[in-house]
Amino acid sequence: MWSVVTPTILDGGVKIQTAHCRVINDGFDVSYALAWANICEVSYDDYQEIYGLDALAINNLDAVEVHLIRETGIEPSLDSYGRKITFRGDETHLLPPADGGANNIYGICHEMGHLVFPIADSHYFEAWADYAAAFRIIPYVWERLGADAWPQPYDYLVNDGPADLRQRIEDGIDREDMLGDHYRAVSVLISVDDAYGPQVIGQAILQTEAPLKLNNFVEALISVTGDQTVKELFAKGP
Repeated sequence: MWSVVTPTILDGGVKIQTAHCRVINDGFDVSYALAWANICEVSYDDYQEIYGLDALAINNLDAVEVHLIRETGIEPSLDSYGRKITFRGDETHLLPPADGGANNIYGICHEMGHLVFPIADSHYFEAWADYAAAFRIIPYVWERLGADAWPQPYDYLVNDGPADLRQRIEDGIDREDMLGDHYRAVSVLISVDDAYGPQVIGQAILQTEAPLKLNNFVEALISVTGDQTVKELFAKGP
């Protein structure tokens, strides 16, 4: 496994520290904590490189914190509430998706997306993180870490990358429900990426005035691109 970290013991668990991430492991094998730390670090770097977005500066943090909490008999959960990433579940939930586990590598990249741009919109909050993680960040993580990013190696580029996202969009975009709305929003963001590139999206995010609502983001995109037709792209969304 490619590694950038050295584990140290903290309060009966394991603390994994990288340059920009800190993993607190409560009950899992250290190999999983190392994997989360590596992926967190690479994902952090990739959001900076691809979009120019620094999760630490945006959230005024000294490190991106990841808490791994082992709990049995529950549905697994992964979120970024309180400006930290928290996973709850057991070892079965950390298996590769083909073995019944969750899409955890994608999940880390997805939650990092929420940290860099928590847009206050019922459709685009999840659509942004889905698009950014699957379309842009997963390929970079794969390039740097490969299949060995996880204790049980698997092809998360195929499972969770751009081709999978485009297939999910094709399967879901015509639905007349919340899932259809989600994929229409994701499709809009891919269209913006295709038209202007991720660096422009990142510049617009940094220029979006609070509150971080969709209209403010669209106006920031128009300001950065000088292109009023941005509104036409978003008119195709939910």
